[in-house]
Amino acid sequence: MSRRDWSRTHPPVALHVLTAAALIGAAGLGWPAAVHAQREPGLNELLPYLDSKDPAVQLGAITVLSELARANQEPMFRDAGPRLAALVQASRNADVRRAAVEALGWVRAAGEVAGPAWAAALTADPSPDVRRSAALAVGVHVRRPEEQRVLFPETYRLLIQDAVHFPAVLSAGLADPRPEVQAAALESLARLLVAVRELNEVELILPEVEATLTEIRRLLPKLAAGLRDLTPRLVGVLVRGTPPDQLAAARALEEMARLRNPRPYEYEEKKIIRIRPTGRLLWPDFG
Repeated sequence: MSRRDWSRTHPPVALHVLTAAALIGAAGLGWPAAVHAQREPGLNELLPYLDSKDPAVQLGAITVLSELARANQEPMFRDAGPRLAALVQASRNADVRRAAVEALGWVRAAGEVAGPAWAAALTADPSPDVRRSAALAVGVHVRRPEEQRVLFPETYRLLIQDAVHFPAVLSAGLADPRPEVQAAALESLARLLVAVRELNEVELILPEVEATLTEIRRLLPKLAAGLRDLTPRLVGVLVRGTPPDQLAAARALEEMARLRNPRPYEYEEKKIIRIRPTGRLLWPDFG
């Protein structure tokens, strides 16, 4: 099978794999073995290319990571987080930094890795495009496909475990002087709040989910504390923001007031777990 035939049978990931491979090959590093084998490359095959001194090669490898993570919708590339975070800090190329902050969202890097990298970009990166991408990446990170949310309770534990690190990122985004960065932070905050609310709207056909929810309930107060700290920023948007941003801030405050702790109960011979809310998550500050 030719590379052209392979790309036709593996859209859309193959296009980016081949494009990135062409960049890598042009730099004299050779084609990734996965392309010769007509398969998608694994994480260990791509990581060395992130260490290249050529920004084009780095950008190609990051593109592949992002597209594979986006297509697979699984945290299989999560371990790429530290390498991507290092690029956010060290690269002198704005395109590489922007791609790296975006990829941290697509690979769903651990919150303790992605959060500080995004916050550093939002507070120190001179490029507004990089800062905006960092703010938007939070929203990418917290989104989950419907089938993944329903079938895999581990999705929720990882989501909340990571999300406790994100309010500080959003606070930096809301404090940015550029309106487009503030708007990106508001968009990601809305997605985060929806993700937390959806904990109360799902049935899980897995008996071990109760242990997962116990862990989630342990983590939620930390997330709530971070969300409370966003209040002054949101009030500032209400006072000085553009009309669309003012509306988004008002909706965020309203959604925060509605957040509840999830509580599991069993039915149908303990085969299905239904989640129901109990208590205000941010009480008494909101609600």
